[in-house]
Amino acid sequence: MCLAVPVRIIEIKGQVGRVELGGVLRDISLALTPEAQLGDFVLVHTGFAISVLDEDEAQETLKLFAELEESWDQAEADASDDANRSKGLSASGDADASSDASDVVGETDA
Repeated sequence: MCLAVPVRIIEIKGQVGRVELGGVLRDISLALTPEAQLGDFVLVHTGFAISVLDEDEAQETLKLFAELEESWDQAEADASDDANRSKGLSASGDADASSDASDVVGETDA
């Protein structure tokens, strides 16, 4: 799967643009988007700006990425909670297993 990310150009030197995403500064090639200007949002894939975006489109895409990240974080937290509950249940699971065994014994005795 390929992923391209919208970023804002904060500096240009020749065909190299400096962008910031999530606090990380990165230099990208503007060779494929010579029309890109300082302050523009560009779609970046593998270190190359592949198209210039309007700000509304870029902000909407960034919002979707943020929602996806939040959803992923929640899924990881839920999985961690499930794993912790499983560990906790294994101790009481033994007790549950004994009670199940006594139920079976009780049924056999009856």
